[in-house]
Amino acid sequence: ACAHGAVGNIEMARRRYQELLDRVEIEYVQDICLAGAAAAAGFPDKALEHARRGYEEGDFLIYFANGFGSWIKLRELAGYQELWDQWRASMVSSEIGLLEP
Repeated sequence: ACAHGAVGNIEMARRRYQELLDRVEIEYVQDICLAGAAAAAGFPDKALEHARRGYEEGDFLIYFANGFGSWIKLRELAGYQELWDQWRASMVSSEIGLLEP
């Protein structure tokens, strides 16, 4: 979905996103992955909803959201920076100490 969205093929991005949603019915798909796919498919509200849920569920992959090139559409969303700031603050204050203040 992310690759299709990056080159402007929104219809294919939407198909791939739907495939991921269908897979959720039978297996676990990380919410941050769903967030990136939803953003690429043009569903910003769903993307942020998935991202929030991933954070709330403790999805460790969320902390790499600013580094994965395929999630550029997610990072471009209004509201993403606020979520990132929240995630970053939790990383700094957590015992795992991923980031320095």
